[in-house]
Amino acid sequence: MDNTKTENDESHNNQTKNNFLKKLKSSFKKPKFLIEVLALIGLVGYTAISAFQWGAMKGQLEQMKRQLEMADRPWIKDTVTPAYDFTFDKGAISWSVNIRVENVGHSVATIRFAEARLIAVHGADIIDGPRQQAKEFCDNLSDRYERVDSYPSVWGTAVFPGDPANFPYSTILWQSGINNATFDGGADLGKSVMPMLIGCIKYHYPTSDKPHKTWFVYFISHSDNPALSESSRIFFSIGKTVPKGQIVLTKSGQFAD
Repeated sequence: MDNTKTENDESHNNQTKNNFLKKLKSSFKKPKFLIEVLALIGLVGYTAISAFQWGAMKGQLEQMKRQLEMADRPWIKDTVTPAYDFTFDKGAISWSVNIRVENVGHSVATIRFAEARLIAVHGADIIDGPRQQAKEFCDNLSDRYERVDSYPSVWGTAVFPGDPANFPYSTILWQSGINNATFDGGADLGKSVMPMLIGCIKYHYPTSDKPHKTWFVYFISHSDNPALSESSRIFFSIGKTVPKGQIVLTKSGQFAD
């Protein structure tokens, strides 16, 4: 009984399939059906091409938008100069600088922060250590930016294209940071340290939804002792104050995004 039922089902399925194929073949012979099929194929092809073209056009529009923003946005350039004597006080270094911010771009920038920090460099750290510390210092300021962004009273200073702004800033290198980087500078320098200055400028502009930054690294040298070679003037004798007029800052690294 079951075998007979199975055979009948298979026969019925085959008959249904054959009938469908006959109708399909008959339909292909009708001009109207062929036109509809070709039209459907054409529509699918047109849709695919349009989607591809739209994707390519969208990518081009995004690229043009970025290029336009790069051309019209503000760009912040820094120049740091000594503002006070380079002073050793109770084992620490106390020093003030002036961070001159200049907008060399084409739209207004709102400066959120312009800050600097003294670091002591030792050995091979001079190669990439200061740059890495400057980047970390700048990245860490993002937290502060987010905390104050909701308060208009501390939004910062607007700097127009071509205009400068000055930000005095005091730095301290604590004794713990100095002790880890001291060395013997010989008869001319004695116990010495090699300080460097790193810093960061955070700013915003209306057409961008994220903050931008410029970070920098400066070599610090002194000219108070003509007997020292040029290469030795980046080392400072611990305990010896150097007048601000004999401090030289030389930029060694800068980054802008």
